Amino acid sequence: RGQDDGYQRVTMSGRWVSATFAAISVVFLTLLGWRAFGLLGAWCVGLLVMVCPIVGLTAHFLKEDTSLLLGFSAFLLALDIWLDKPTNKKLVWVGLACGLAASAKYMGVLCLLAAIPLVIANVKKIQRKSWPRHLALLVVPAVFVFVVINWPLFSQLESFLGGLDKGVNHVVHNRNPVSLPNLRVLGHIIDLSWPVLLMAFFGIIVLMKHFRRGCHTGWVLFSALVLFTGILFLTPVMPIRYILIPAVTLYALAGLGIAMLAEFSVRNQRTENQLRIKVAAAFAAVVLFLFAAPVYRSMAIDAFYQGDTRAELTTWINSTLDDDVVLAGSRKIRLPGVNGYEPVIPKIRLDRDWVTFSNSVEINPSSLEEMHQNGITHVIINQGEWNQYLKHAQAKIKSTDSALGTTNMEPEVVWRVPDRYKEKNRWLRGALVVVQL
Repeated sequence: RGQDDGYQRVTMSGRWVSATFAAISVVFLTLLGWRAFGLLGAWCVGLLVMVCPIVGLTAHFLKEDTSLLLGFSAFLLALDIWLDKPTNKKLVWVGLACGLAASAKYMGVLCLLAAIPLVIANVKKIQRKSWPRHLALLVVPAVFVFVVINWPLFSQLESFLGGLDKGVNHVVHNRNPVSLPNLRVLGHIIDLSWPVLLMAFFGIIVLMKHFRRGCHTGWVLFSALVLFTGILFLTPVMPIRYILIPAVTLYALAGLGIAMLAEFSVRNQRTENQLRIKVAAAFAAVVLFLFAAPVYRSMAIDAFYQGDTRAELTTWINSTLDDDVVLAGSRKIRLPGVNGYEPVIPKIRLDRDWVTFSNSVEINPSSLEEMHQNGITHVIINQGEWNQYLKHAQAKIKSTDSALGTTNMEPEVVWRVPDRYKEKNRWLRGALVVVQL
């Protein structure tokens, strides 16, 4: 059916699923903020998480990240409700949320692993002999949800094991290995928005100072942040989408930080009206300052995806490059009219010679030299691959390692994503560039 309806319809269906998962996650986290600080907490947490740029970025693709976010946010909400006043019925809901998170991604199992010691410790305070029964109330619903959602896995076990083996090999034999601990995690987190990070840090400090000891919500968020970020430090592969959970957690903590700051400001009921106005104005200024950067980045990401850069690139190639040029790129490039990808606009179709190379080809001085010798004049790659090439080129200059290749060729970038999409957001690394050999 995908062939009949076109790739775009299938793509849009996937985006609707991802966007729906992300929207429901925002609702769950908003309820989490409401439980901690009422209406103020709901607004602060909900609005900040809603404008978190990486939420919009991951919601644009049908990947497992937003489904993990859905299970994760449901788990946080259910756990917070259960910790507030533990009952068997609430514990079952925690288990269901754990199953939802585990069904989305392997990392979702962390929710269940984190909940088990909490259940044991909480139940032992009341009834020492009943913890196995309560543990079953957590684990059985989780397993039930996992089996219901993933039932095709058991009927196609061979396919699942093949995919698992491929994923493990991708992590173990990654062509751009990273030494552990993976400090790229810190770089990605710093890219989030330093005002938001400062407010999240303020919220964490307040928690550490035992302000509002009964605020389970803050401790649940902080514990989740430590757990998921710690796992990422031990992960050798680090695409930007992997920090979705830590990013959303930090934004939620920043929202709680704003609510804590507001509550702290009005604790003195004797404050005169004039001073209250000044405090309210300062608070509004802080909120606007915090929202400015993530809103701008989210708008820039939306503007980037609104334009069809592949169609613009194809138009530029057909109108600018000579007829005798030979272009090369992997199947991931997906230019209209190449490798079976039909153009959305029929008139926009690549009419130059094209060579497809394997997705596993590493872009380095040696590989580009080989392409040049085979008659290829231009290579189309994404910005991340070009950045990786520059690192290889710099290493070649500083090293005598023959494996890096020897070349006198100086490739030049002759086309980039149009200027209107450029901004300081480093997350848009999928942008295409055309390199002339």
